Parts: sequence; structure tokens; C-alpha cells
Amino acid sequence: MPDWCNATFMKNISFAFYIVSFLLLYTSSANAQWTVASLSDGKYAAGATSVGDKAFFAGGVNAKGASAVVDIYNATDGSWTVAALSKARYALNAAAAGSKALFAGGDKDGFYSDVVDIYDNATNTWTVATLQYARRDLAACSLSSKVFFGGGLGQQGYADVVDIYDTQSNTWTSAKLSVARTGLAAASAGTKVFFAGGVNGNIATYYSDVVDIYDNATDTWTTAKLSQGRESLVATSVGSKVFFAGGSSASGTSNVVDIYDTNTDTWTTTTLSAARTNLTSTSFGQKAFFAGGVPNSSQPDLLDIVDIYDASTDTWTTATLSSPRAWIASASVGKKAIFAGGFSTGPSNVVDLYDDCAGPNLNVSASTSICAGANTTLTATGASTYHWTPALGLSDTQGSVVSASPATTTTYVVTGFDEINCGTSGTVTVTVHPLPVLGVNTATPIVCNGIPADLVVSGASTYTWSPTNGITETAPGKVTANPETTTTYTVTGTDQNNCKLSKDIIVVVSASSKKPAITATNLGEDVAFLISSSPLGNQWFYNGVAIPDAVNQILPASASGQYTVQCTVNGCASVTSDPFSLIILGVGDEKESRSSLLFPNPVVDKAQLNWGSFIKDRPIETTIVDITGRPVSKVTLTTADDRLELGWLSAGIYFFEAVQADQRRIIQFIKTN
Repeated sequence: MPDWCNATFMKNISFAFYIVSFLLLYTSSANAQWTVASLSDGKYAAGATSVGDKAFFAGGVNAKGASAVVDIYNATDGSWTVAALSKARYALNAAAAGSKALFAGGDKDGFYSDVVDIYDNATNTWTVATLQYARRDLAACSLSSKVFFGGGLGQQGYADVVDIYDTQSNTWTSAKLSVARTGLAAASAGTKVFFAGGVNGNIATYYSDVVDIYDNATDTWTTAKLSQGRESLVATSVGSKVFFAGGSSASGTSNVVDIYDTNTDTWTTTTLSAARTNLTSTSFGQKAFFAGGVPNSSQPDLLDIVDIYDASTDTWTTATLSSPRAWIASASVGKKAIFAGGFSTGPSNVVDLYDDCAGPNLNVSASTSICAGANTTLTATGASTYHWTPALGLSDTQGSVVSASPATTTTYVVTGFDEINCGTSGTVTVTVHPLPVLGVNTATPIVCNGIPADLVVSGASTYTWSPTNGITETAPGKVTANPETTTTYTVTGTDQNNCKLSKDIIVVVSASSKKPAITATNLGEDVAFLISSSPLGNQWFYNGVAIPDAVNQILPASASGQYTVQCTVNGCASVTSDPFSLIILGVGDEKESRSSLLFPNPVVDKAQLNWGSFIKDRPIETTIVDITGRPVSKVTLTTADDRLELGWLSAGIYFFEAVQADQRRIIQFIKTN
């Protein structure tokens, strides 16, 4: 952007521009289509170029001043991301070669920049280099592996230097223009690079018509002339032809297009549909575009015109941008021309995208449903290559057929590309249904004595059981199981979405326990010991009532009555034993064997053993057993003076046993508080 754009143009912006309402018209290719997007922020005078499948729009002027933001468009998936230049600046220029895009020079508040930010698409990294000296409004283009930055305006005035960067050798060289100037335009075709027009310090030749031409094949420089000297023109190329269009001349805003054909080494001219300066240009394939700009001073409104040249038909057509503006940044990726930002009623964030791709006739499999944890096949046909997004849950992001197993409902976008990399997108939604939550009876089912076990399951609509032997359905979700041997059953619940979940239930078949029998010892004493014929699983009953905690094989019994026992093994209870009738002499009866062994009886705190027939001075092993038959104390007495401390015992009925050699005596005693 020349100096006057910052001065006169900005000074008169309050009256020179206003918003124009219009309809978007598309008059170019029948297969082409225009769409609109947005930059991350409004800006103008940015630098633009493309590398790989990405277009870059770097720096510029936003509402707050110089910007460092780089808006990046990915033509493969249509996404936008942002990066940052190492320094904020505007009036910079950009070009790309190989895998690298370079953004050079610029201005920030009158301080010119020598910075070159370099993006490497192969490594997705940014580095920084410097020009020979700082300047703005330089021209940029590329040829083969080389990027050229020529002319511009620096602190020393107009520049004639050309900085040349070779992306293959990563080296810088330089050359000189025949005339120092700024506001020039650059393009390349065949083996040649062209730097055309601009303004210089010579009053007589202020608007330059000079074209400096570098031939990469011979490493030589020559010059030619435009039909009209002008600055703020634009340049681009299609095939063998280079176009230099528009700009400002001594006679005013220009509509001239100078065309040089590298095949015939000839110059011709034509005109744009409207004279204008500060327009933008780009090209792809057989088409060249010249968009927007500022008309002459008598027509201050900005322009929305796009002149399009088609080399395949050698014809010109026009289209319109979605909003009129100047100082637009433009770049091309594949078959897309992108016109980003610019100045409208202020810095604009509007992006107009021209897509010349008709794209393949893409067919995508219809929306589908799966159950959580399952997968489904997604199919797209009609294209040469395919790209799927998002990648989450996909077996691959490339290919006509992919497998999808998302954790949640996901809409996938597939873009199919034809042989010339034109894309068409379609979507397919994979709906993910949760699995049913099965609830089953938690206790282990047991078949006892041929009595079936009930199996109950909930959480689904229908249920199937495997294996089916021994299974009888009694209600939905409820069966009785009566297998001959212990069996693991698998129940599968299916909900209304046809989602299935299985659980295993083990049904234990237990052998019937034998009917136990009761024998007794120590009959005729204060305590009799009742013995079950089963060593395990006993439960004793007194007069038909279960005795708490009486589960051992031997039961000390001190009360007269009927005793029975039942045995439970592997969850199966036996038939109750025949009753055993026991008669015990009461505590208050006079019986020497009871009263002479332990005294006093009942006991409060201390008791003493009556040695009686026991041999003196030989140890006696004593054991106190509670009413359930559980030993609660074992004490060895050595002399007749030994006392038993029993104050810690809870009140109740206990049994006292004394053993010395082959003598063994048992009595019942009462502990009181």
C-alpha cells in the first residue's frame, strides 16, 4: 500500500465510503460456486500466499493497528486456524516455494521491518530470517525453488534490491532492479520472473513503466516496458501469460491490463471492466482473478467487481464479491481462489471463496445406529480419494470404506476428491445406544432336595437363557432352574434398541444333607453334652426354638427339655433330627458332686475349687464353658488355696470342668452380679 493510502485515503475515509446493499452475483463458470467465511479479525493490507493445502493471510491493519495474526485456511477440510508472525506489521508481502511460505518486510507505525517469517509445511514449524534492509510495499513472487522480494520503500528511500531465497539450499542471494521503486507488482511464468511498474523518486518518470525480467534458465536480467506507467497495480500469471492490471497512473486510475506471453515473447493489452487501484489478484489452473479496489476520485465508492480471465476459452467474465472493499489479500489453493479481509467501512473480516470444483457425485451410507462397544461400516462412493473427520472412533481417516466405533453419537464428515483434487462433502451420523443395565438376584441360587431355584433378571425388554436344560420360564425375566448338576447359565437381555448385554448366573446343585442323630455323654450330671452325628452345619433347637449361636457339633445342655438339631451343608438343610429328651437336676437340688467341686455357687467375684478326691499338690486344669458350649476361660490350679477370679464374667449359667490325670468332673454354676 503506497504512502498516500495511509494519509489522504485515511484522512477522507469519513465521507468517502458508505455501506452498499447488493445481491451476490455469480457469472463465471457454471460449475463454480462462491461461499463466504470470516477471518479471526477484520484487517487489510495483509500478506497472502499458499503452500500445500493451506492458504495464509498474515499481518495487516486491524481496528487497533498493526496485527501479527496469521489466519490459515485448510482447503482439504475447509477449516480455519490461526498462528502468529514474530512481529506485528502491515504492507508486507508473501510468496511460497517448495514446502515453505515466506512473509517479508512491512511497516508498523512508520517503523519499517526487515523480518522474514518462514513457515515450513513439511515440518509445521516457523523460523525467522532477515532482508538486506527493512522496507515495505515490496513485490514478491516465486519460481521453481526460489522466492523473490524486490523493491519497496525503506528508511533510505526507494529500494532497488531483490532478496532471493532458495528453499532447497536454504540460502539467500541478492540482485538489483534497473530502477529503485515501490508500489510495483511481481509475477512469474515459464522460466522468468517479472517486476513491473511502481513509483520512483524521479518527478519526470514518477509512475514507472519499467519491467525488470529475470530469466532463471540463463541467470540474466533484461528490461521491458508497460504500455502505461503506473503504481499499486497487481500481477499474476496463467499458463505462459503474465498479467499486469490496474493501478494509478499519471492520468488517473487505470483499467489497463498488459499481457506478456513467454511462449511468443510478445506484449498485448486489454482492459478491466472498471478502472481501479489497490485491487488484488490471484490465479489457479487456467483462470486469473482481479478483485475489488478503489475507483477514481470522482467515484469514491469501493468496488466489489471480480474480473475473471479463462485461458482455456480466452474469454473474460465478471463476478462480484460479497462486499465492496480494497487492499484485499488473496491466494489460491488447488481450484479455490480466496479473497480475504480488506478495507470496507473499516477493517473487514469477510472472506469470499471461489471454488471452481464441481466435485465428484458423492454417495454416503445413510445414518446408522449401533450399541455401545459395537462398530459399523461407513461407505462413501463416487470419488477417487476420501478424507473422514473427526478421527475419533474411526479405523482410518482415508478410504472409501471405514469402520466406526464411537463412544457417543457422532456425525462424521467425509470429503471425496476427484482426479483434480476437487472435493464434495457428505455426512453420516452414527447413533450410539447404551447397553441395557441388567440386574440379577445377587444371592447364589441353590437347588436343594430337587426344589428349583428362582432366577430373576431385570433391565431389558426380552431375555434368552443358555443353556436351556433345567430352565422353565414362569414370567418375563423370571425362570426356575432345576439342573441335575451345578450349571452356569448365561442370560442375555435385549432392549428396545436391540442392544444386548449378557450376565452369568451359577446355579449350585447341592446333595441333600442326611438326617442327623443325637447322642449324649455326662448324663446324670448337672451338664450333659449332646453330640450331633454331623461335624458341620449344625443348628441346635431347644423345645423347637433355635438356640442362638448353638452351631457346634457338641452342645452342653443344662436344662431339661427336648433337643433337636438340623444340619445345613452347601446351602441345603437336612430333615430335623429326632428329639432328644434330657432331664437335668436343677441348680438348687442337693447333690454332692455339684456343691463340693466349686464354691460358693452361685458366684459373685471369686470361687474356690474343692480338691476333694483330687491329689494334693498336682496341677488341675480347669475350663469354663458358656451355655452355648463355647470355652471362655482356661486356668491351671496348683494348690488348694488358688482362687478363681470370676468377677469379669457376665451374669448367666456356665459349666465348670476340672481335669487331673484320669479324673474329670463337671458341674454347672451360676454367675451373679
